[in-house]
Formats: sequence, structure tokens, C-alpha cells
Amino acid sequence: MSVDDPSEIEIGGIRLPRSDWEATPASVQALVATLLATIAQQQESLDHLTKQVVAMSERMAHFGQKPPDLRPQPSVDDETPLAA
Repeated sequence: MSVDDPSEIEIGGIRLPRSDWEATPASVQALVATLLATIAQQQESLDHLTKQVVAMSERMAHFGQKPPDLRPQPSVDDETPLAA
């Protein structure tokens, strides 16, 4: 099958004889078109979500490093002697 062959058609990235597609009932052609549109929408969503995951992973990587302890440390003057 050749890309330039007018007796062929490409549907969803698959080349098939144009006569086969033309012999396909209109309801099945509509179903194929709907499924291809759904796949395209899902691919867009997947691409978007993948970008979000990458961005979140990059932000989360910073948490892998132990943050400095920001709690005030008791000074020697703050210590009270233990009862005997």
C-alpha cells in the first residue's frame, strides 16, 4: 500500500482500501469517527496530566532534601534545674 495511492484511505493512522471504507455502513463509519475523536481527546488529557505530574515531581523533589529545623532551640539560660 502506497501513501500516494488514490485507491487507499488512511483512517486513524491505518491505510486501507478506499473501496472497503466506502462499503462500510454509515453507522459504522460514524462509530469509527467518534472513537477516533475520543482517542484524540484522551491523548490530549493524558499529555496535560503527564505535564502536571512532571511539574509536581519536580516540586516534590525539593522535599527529598531535609528542610532546616525552624523550631527555636532552647538556650542554656532556658534550662531549669531538675528537682533533686
